[in-house]
Amino acid sequence: MIVFLYGSDSYRRLSKERGVIEAYRKKHGALSSARFNFGEADDLNKFREFLANSSMFEPDKLAIVEDPFEAPAAELHDLLKPYLDGGAKTTILISSGDNPPAKLAFLAKKPSRYQEFSVLGDKSLKTFINKEAASRGVKLKSEVLEGLAKAYGGDTWSIVTELDKLALMSEQKIEAKPAPNYYELINGLKYGRDPRIKLTALELILSDRRDEPRRVFNSLAYKLRDPNEATILADYDVAVKSGKLDYEEVLLDLALR
Repeated sequence: MIVFLYGSDSYRRLSKERGVIEAYRKKHGALSSARFNFGEADDLNKFREFLANSSMFEPDKLAIVEDPFEAPAAELHDLLKPYLDGGAKTTILISSGDNPPAKLAFLAKKPSRYQEFSVLGDKSLKTFINKEAASRGVKLKSEVLEGLAKAYGGDTWSIVTELDKLALMSEQKIEAKPAPNYYELINGLKYGRDPRIKLTALELILSDRRDEPRRVFNSLAYKLRDPNEATILADYDVAVKSGKLDYEEVLLDLALR
């Protein structure tokens, strides 16, 4: 049997992964299990050996696979296909932040047992927050719920961190963080001389505000006073469009100048 968990919301995905592992271990007792990361050298070979080896004392086995799409898709296709029908004693639990490539699209189709964990929308996010709060013995006031949803959006890791703090506090109070002013940060990044200040501005723009790197680059290039700076940004633009760099790399380089 194959269990495929995928999507960018890693908190919910990893929570589901832990639940699946615990359920199988309770059901099968001394279950033989192993974890593989295909981003690590030789783990694909170790995975192949794990599938091939069987024991009359431990017929049920659980293979947990991380970074599955680091392996060649055609090779992984041939390894996984025989385990789709559920007849084998081995369960393969695959967890990935990415959608499967075309060659492995069957992972997100029946008979595979699959579940996607995409970023939650507003209504689902508030349901998630209330459920996580309840599991911690915390009853949220409506303004606290709204504050969490507005401050962190779909960042479920940050939300549960705040809920953990609330569980230890007698007073349930969270202040929603106002988004930093975009144009003030752009000016700091554009005209600042201290790389530390510019790096802080860049971090706030990309991480706190979550602005698109391309938009940030275009803002930096707008109405430049120095012709030399205009030439430098034009060269960077060519590098991005030719595939030599991406906008995040360019912005970091500019912040360090």
